[in-house]
Amino acid sequence: MPGIYVPESERVSILVLDDDESLREILGICLEASGRCIVQPMASFQELERCFHDFGNVIAAVLDINLGPGDPTGIDAYHWLRSRGFSGRVIFLTGHAASHPLVREAQLIGDAVVLQKPTGIDHLESAIFEAA
Repeated sequence: MPGIYVPESERVSILVLDDDESLREILGICLEASGRCIVQPMASFQELERCFHDFGNVIAAVLDINLGPGDPTGIDAYHWLRSRGFSGRVIFLTGHAASHPLVREAQLIGDAVVLQKPTGIDHLESAIFEAA
């Protein structure tokens, strides 16, 4: 909905957790273009742990399933968020095939959506705002 003015006090926060800096930047630009949200980009699970309490009005978390070899996964981030009372929408992004173990595990989570990379921004916004 480009061109629609939404006062900053009415904008919602969208958490984006992805280890790919370019993707975080593109998602931020595209999601904020509607004027409805402010993107809170994070590069790692550790950054999420340090900073999450600073973000008010977070309605959705967009989590990369695989955050790098040896690092906690987006699924770990999902469980961490839920254990801290986060009740917002969760969207997993993945570039892995549906047969990948992490993708299969994410698909079994009943209150989350799994989207393949690349996905259209309209598709992502629909997944974010359908529960808002």
